[in-house]
Amino acid sequence: MTKFYLSSLFVLFFGSFSAQNFNRPIPNAYPPYEFRQFQTGSDSLFYLVTPTSMSPTSNYNRHLSLMDQNGYISWYTDGKSTSVINFQYHPLHQKFSYATFGDTITDAKFVILDSNFNKIDSIQPTAGAFNDMHDILILDNGNYLIMGYKNSVMDLSAYTFNGSPGSANTTLKDAIIQEFDTNHNLVFEWNSVDHIHPSDYIDGYSYNVNNFDYVHINAFEIDDDGNILVSMRHTDAIYKINKTTGNLMWTLGGKSNQFTFINDNNGFSGQHDIRRLSNGNISLFDNANNQPTPKRSRGKEYTLDTVSMTCTKVYQYTYTPSFYARAMGNFQTNNNGDRLIGYGMVYRPYPNFVHVDDMDNIKAELFFEDSVVSYRAKMNYLPFSLPTPTIDCAGGSGTATLTAPFGHTEYMWSTGETTQSILVADTGTYQAWVNYGIGMLGTEPIFISDIQNPCNTVGVESITNTLPKKIVGVYDLLGREIKKPKVSQIYVVRYNNGSGELIQWNLTHRINE
Repeated sequence: MTKFYLSSLFVLFFGSFSAQNFNRPIPNAYPPYEFRQFQTGSDSLFYLVTPTSMSPTSNYNRHLSLMDQNGYISWYTDGKSTSVINFQYHPLHQKFSYATFGDTITDAKFVILDSNFNKIDSIQPTAGAFNDMHDILILDNGNYLIMGYKNSVMDLSAYTFNGSPGSANTTLKDAIIQEFDTNHNLVFEWNSVDHIHPSDYIDGYSYNVNNFDYVHINAFEIDDDGNILVSMRHTDAIYKINKTTGNLMWTLGGKSNQFTFINDNNGFSGQHDIRRLSNGNISLFDNANNQPTPKRSRGKEYTLDTVSMTCTKVYQYTYTPSFYARAMGNFQTNNNGDRLIGYGMVYRPYPNFVHVDDMDNIKAELFFEDSVVSYRAKMNYLPFSLPTPTIDCAGGSGTATLTAPFGHTEYMWSTGETTQSILVADTGTYQAWVNYGIGMLGTEPIFISDIQNPCNTVGVESITNTLPKKIVGVYDLLGREIKKPKVSQIYVVRYNNGSGELIQWNLTHRINE
């Protein structure tokens, strides 16, 4: 389904529309956020995010985070000791993984966690390669497929990059793919410089004579036939690699494109998160770095015909209003038709992620505080239950004592307190976290609505909207609210499910007051 494209003129308006309403309890040093929920789902659904502040003066730590379907933090890690990113779940093996930069370049690695969030393994490149945090796969046989990079020197004086001549002694950052067996023996290695020439680099990205990241690998996938699909951001291309020979089987996009785009003339650029879907199509997140203005980042799905060498766009999701996410991001499709779009490096008023159903109705969306991003956002249905603790409430007549379960060595409350019990004298939502694995496990949140009878009014706060879709706002093309729309005029409408679109107003349309 293709959404209407909206002009960037809506930025000022939707900035005010999306004003922050931080509505979930958070632990200390975690960035505040707003979670908007429009449809309830399964208790087994969780969102994986890694909030990262891009502000040099931020006091927020970097965390691995697991949020439940209602947007509450079910588990998190305090990332103050290491730099962590790219929290992933591997359903076949029921394991989690993340990347850490470590203290030095040689310390960078991928860490594997079991379903209880305990470290059980770690893996990093070998044979002179350094770790690249963008992606890791745990293969069906338990082997690890990881990314890395090596340095090589090449004479590029015959080429120009961003309008300037290349150097005769350019240090390339070669993209490396390595596979390790369960004993960490290297069983496969692929080097981009053997198959992709730096002349395929697309102008507009950074050229550095001492560190030329000419392809910038950022995602890979084992294809249905066992070969490898890989995304190279700085060549605006997807490649299929023969797992046996290492040769390129085809190239989609970029200067060496072998496909005809049937209904997507500009294709994609700066893309992330190449995936093969269960229906045989491929999906990716099109950052749109090199697209015509106004640039619009979106999730896309294509059908590839490798006989006629055609690429047909069969779906895209564009947020209303459309906007540009210049880096990071992902696009995930579940078998039930739900999709999640992680927008990477964007700030409010735009969302960090959006979860939509098979009709593109927004089920949930997340907005971190300004300057906070998440490299990716994922949704997974966990086949096991978390041992979620509950909070005991005692007291009354204006105060209450909330107590987290006994037997833990660490406690963190949404009030910032670190004792097992806390005294509260105000209404609101409270949550505690206790040590579990390498992180902290969240309790069920409770909502105290009457401080005079606090323990008789305990309940989980819910922010949902399951009403039929209705128009709740009408705006002209400059983003100004229209109280009395005129028939036959084109307006932007916003619905109570969080979505919006361009429509031509008619007599059947009504504003839901």
